[in-house]
Amino acid sequence: MRSWIDTLRAEAAVRGHETRWLFPSSTGTAVDEPLVRDALTRALKSIEFPRRITPHTLRHTYASLAIQRGVPLLVVSRQLGHASIAITADIYGHLAPDATREAAAAWEMILGGHFRNPRATEGSDDDPRAT
Repeated sequence: MRSWIDTLRAEAAVRGHETRWLFPSSTGTAVDEPLVRDALTRALKSIEFPRRITPHTLRHTYASLAIQRGVPLLVVSRQLGHASIAITADIYGHLAPDATREAAAAWEMILGGHFRNPRATEGSDDDPRAT
């Protein structure tokens, strides 16, 4: 992938702009969805793949796997181009079941005093104002 991205960047630089797409059209713009769908359909037929897969299916798969692997919901939301993180949370929020547990553990540490910034309170040994 690295060499492909380097090639894309070099080609875009020749045209005088940065590349925004992993698989751009010949002019450097986004590829039309029907073109991608048709190419994917032909590729899957050529290997006799038994299931129907669409670009939208791949989009959902990416988002689902990313969230399950711990990519923050806000990052996935931006990558998908959702207008609001609420959209992403409504669709994929159930895939991050550890988020509630992690938040509870963080608050337990905070409230238990195990997570304290020594500079946050005057008179601590690390506070230069205490001398």
